[in-house]
This record gives sequence, C-alpha cells and structure tokens, in this order.
Amino acid sequence: MADDAETLQERRLELLRRRIAEKGLAAEKPADQARICAGERYRLSVGQRRMWFLQTMDPADTALNICVAYRLTGALDGSRLRSAFYDVVARHAILRTTYDVDNQGEPYQVFHDGIVNSWRTDDLTHFTDQDRERRIEALARDEFGRPFDLMKEPPLRINLIRIGTEESVLLLVAHHICWDDDSCAIFLRELSAAYNGRQLGRPAPQFIALEVLETSEEPSTADIGYWADTLRSLPEALESLGAGGAHLSRRAERQTQALPAGLLNRIENFARKRSGSPFMVLLAGFGVLVRRYTGAADFLVSVPVTDRRPGTEAAIGYFGNTLLLRISPRAHDTFTSLVDAVRETCLSGFAHKSVGIDRVVREINPDRMGHDGMDQLVRVGFSMRKSHSGFALDDVAVRQLELGAVAAQLPLALSIVLDPQGVFVEVEYQTDML
Repeated sequence: MADDAETLQERRLELLRRRIAEKGLAAEKPADQARICAGERYRLSVGQRRMWFLQTMDPADTALNICVAYRLTGALDGSRLRSAFYDVVARHAILRTTYDVDNQGEPYQVFHDGIVNSWRTDDLTHFTDQDRERRIEALARDEFGRPFDLMKEPPLRINLIRIGTEESVLLLVAHHICWDDDSCAIFLRELSAAYNGRQLGRPAPQFIALEVLETSEEPSTADIGYWADTLRSLPEALESLGAGGAHLSRRAERQTQALPAGLLNRIENFARKRSGSPFMVLLAGFGVLVRRYTGAADFLVSVPVTDRRPGTEAAIGYFGNTLLLRISPRAHDTFTSLVDAVRETCLSGFAHKSVGIDRVVREINPDRMGHDGMDQLVRVGFSMRKSHSGFALDDVAVRQLELGAVAAQLPLALSIVLDPQGVFVEVEYQTDML
C-alpha cells in the first residue's frame, strides 16, 4: 500500500509538472509582468505579512481558513474534476506556495512546480441517509477545522465526498494568505471552465509579480496622518461582547436569514437620495443595532476591503486590507443624519485604504495584548459581498451548502451576501463570547 501511495504521488507530481510546462508559466507571460521563478525566495506583500503573523502567533488557529461547501447532483466525473483542479492550480503559482523565515527572522515565500495540493476523497454511499448527513457535517468540521502548516503545505485543499450514485459534496478550504473574495470567483470560474472543456485562455497574471515585485510604494504621510487623527482618543472596546483572553477559543457559529424581496431596491433608492451607496445605509443600520444592544455611542467597525490595481482582475491572491471605521450614533440623530455621517466616514476611509491595518495599529499604538493588538480596538465587523455562486458544471446541479468556517476572527460580524437567488444576512459569532 505504501508503494502504491508513493507511485500515485509521483504520478501526480509528474502530471502537475507537465501541466505547468504546457501552460508556459516559466516562459510565456504578459509583456508587462515581472518574471518569477519556482524555488526562488520572494518577500511577502503587506497583506500577506499580516496573515503570516497571525497564523504563526497561533499555529492551531483556523480563523483564517476560507471554507466553502457545495452539493453536486448529477453525473459528476470525479477524475475530470480533479484534473480540472490541477489545471487551475498549475496556472496560479500562489496556490503552490509555501512560507518560511530567513536567518534574520524575515518571512519569505517560495512557489513550487513539484508540490501537489491535497485532493482527498471519501465514500459515504454505504451509510444510511441520517448517518450520512451527520457524517458530512463531521467531515466538514474536521476539514474546515484543520489548520494549514504554511511552511510545508500549499494553502488550498479540496475534499470530494461521494454520497450517492449521482450525489457528491465538495469541501474547499483556502488560507487567507493566498485568497480574497475575488480570488474565489476567479478560481470557481476557471475550475468550471476546465471541467466543462473550455480553454482557459492566456497565462494567468501572477500575484507575486503584481503585488510583491511591482508594488513598493509606501503609504503617503497624508494617508497615515488621516488614520492617526481619526483614531486618536480611541473609543472603548465593546465590553458587552466580551473582553477576550487567551483561554477563550475562536469557535464560531453562524445564522443566515433572507432579506424580504424588494428591500434592497428600497435601500438603493434611499442611498441614491443621500448621495451614498447601499453599503453605507446598511452599515448605518448595523451601527444602530450595535448602539441599541450595547449602549455604546462611539465604536469601531472592522470592514474588509480589496484594493486591486488594473491588471490584477484575473489574479488569485490576497489583495485585501482591513479598515477601522468609526461609528458614533448620537442621541439626537435621525437615521437620515446617521447615514449622512456614515457616508462621510466611508468616503474618507476608502480614500485612505492603502495604509495596511498593521501600520494603522502601530501608529495609534494601543497596548499590544490579545491576538495582535486588534482585540483592544474592535470587536464587530461588517461586510457586503457576492455569494460563492460561480461554480457551474455541465450536467451537474451545484448548490452551496450552509457549512462554513468553524472559527471567526471577531466576536461578532454581519455580512450582507448578494446571491442570484436573493439577498441574505449572515451573522457570524464566537460562541465563547456570545
């Protein structure tokens, strides 16, 4: 059995090498993209450094695992899907990357041609229906709750679970160090195209070339000064959401609720009248809820953003940052006046989003206790994103499951999820805090 496993591993390595050569990643590249080579050391981007720092502080933490699950119904060809997976991995070096530190303690990244991302298969067809569903949930918890060893394994893995003759479940786990919301859409689009037999087109732009080698500008003094001024005299952390502590876990649960049909249109119309966006209106609404249930009149909200320059639209990688937006609902505010205030906060914050969150935290210099100093600043998050619905396989019905990450970075986070089937509110919370 050991010899068979070794032979299978060697075949997979050789297959991946051939695909990389066929894609021409070593020789063929866009004219304006810097050349990168497998096996060489490259520094980390600002966003990657943060993810590396957070993971190395607690190697067992899984709060940075991005987790998605799908039910696949139809005549799925598992071998064809696995082949499509490796085709996409061959296109994006960041998915074949490991991380380490040099003699001076500086982190670096190396991408490899001779490394195989984990593709695991399980067969649950012999279980009863009831036992099968419990087993799916258990496998998802195990897979989603398994941390990445970024020094030894690539930051993307898949588990395909066969549960019937024409029924499967796909579990996808990526580490945030190589992944943002746009990356998920790119990966699913290319995976679908490769499975369906469509050409993937020209070589993919590479994250290291675009975000590491071609990005060296420091944030301006004005940008740094904006955050220092805005976050001076920091508001107290939301004590009702727990004080944190090393003994508390980051285990999380989530609840999802569909918004009433037509409500988003009404929000868009209201936002337009206030020269704002639906995001601003919904963030103001979240601020009202936080004020009502905590009594806080001044608090910070963590808002994830992406900052992709032209030319990065088809690149997989972490192009993200976190903004700390200060919300201050006053007793005499109407909702309209609060929306106006939140609009100005958002516009100013987005205009200065080039400053990495670590630099912001360093500038305002809180006591660096807790996970990374952020525990002293913010305990709630808000986001608005598209659903992970771009997965489409010929002759197979694909449905995203409500199985997600088992750990969370914040005690409480609310997401507005835009899906072709409607708009959903997803509330994620740490069970030891709430």
